[in-house]
Amino acid sequence: MKEADFYQLGLFFKKFFSGPEPYGSMAIFHWKSKENIHGSGAVNVVKDGAKIASTASFTPKSAYISGNRFICAEIGDTYTDTCYQRQGMFSLLINQTREDANAQGIEFVYGTPNENSLPGYRKNANFDIIEGAEISSLVLPLKIDKKLRQKKIPDFIAEIMSSFYKIGQKLRAGFRKKSWGQVDYKTLLVTSTQELPVGYNKFWDKVRSEYEFILDRSPESLSWRFFRSPLNYKTKIFVRDQSVVGYLVTRKVIFNNELRTVIADFLFLNGEESILKFELCNLITDEEGVAALEGWALKGSHSFDAFRKNGFFERSPINLICHKNEKFKDLRMSTRWHFTIADSDNV
Repeated sequence: MKEADFYQLGLFFKKFFSGPEPYGSMAIFHWKSKENIHGSGAVNVVKDGAKIASTASFTPKSAYISGNRFICAEIGDTYTDTCYQRQGMFSLLINQTREDANAQGIEFVYGTPNENSLPGYRKNANFDIIEGAEISSLVLPLKIDKKLRQKKIPDFIAEIMSSFYKIGQKLRAGFRKKSWGQVDYKTLLVTSTQELPVGYNKFWDKVRSEYEFILDRSPESLSWRFFRSPLNYKTKIFVRDQSVVGYLVTRKVIFNNELRTVIADFLFLNGEESILKFELCNLITDEEGVAALEGWALKGSHSFDAFRKNGFFERSPINLICHKNEKFKDLRMSTRWHFTIADSDNV
């Protein structure tokens, strides 16, 4: 896609995403494809004259499998104007986009399609769900007035019931913290930052060895993903005895006209995972005006356990797929994988 088409791309997505945060802005695609530290990405489009009819993209990233680093790519932004659906554009673009990634030497191409897109990937492009991939989308409502109104409950009653519900959530979170005991915050330094501390590199070198598969979270990669993104993220770094032991990244988004906090990314050293459990408690008690908390976690992991113990319920499974070429056709996920919503283009 030509540089001049980025503006038209923003207008294309504006038709489908009418919220206060425009999806697919020129700045986002320029950051993903042109300012990407892992390599040049691409956005492919099908046009009807000057009008964009369908899109797909790939975004280069780095990953580690069994300690070995390689370049991979996420395929996404697959949208077709309703006027042009069922004309083969989706299949044409995902195959062309995957081939473009392969042409750059990228063999591992993955994505997280919804249920509507998954059959097309499977049937027409030789993608399939990675065996053993059990990633859950988890959510904890903090306000329920909207749902109550949908059930024809009067506004003032819905507001009162929602207020009591939120108070109950906060009380339960406080009770859980007391029953669990406290994380030793006397030796734990917690800072909100827009830059990584000097000791982060040592943390990354140690923590990545704990996983069979993890996307790159080196200082350079993390800075590009969160600090240099056009989107706003809040990053908390946890330091114990002058050594980084973990981090947590959140982002506020508008979804269905409601403010939500997304637990976008997190990573902790082995033995420090309980910090996430307590930080989720803190989000429940401290977030004001937020309708829900949400995030992704791998079933069977410490992080999944932290979400569930804080009352989050499983909303839906995440379809983590990859192109089943000869090298990755037998790839299997295990509990020693690490994958969060920030490893996708969903936040």
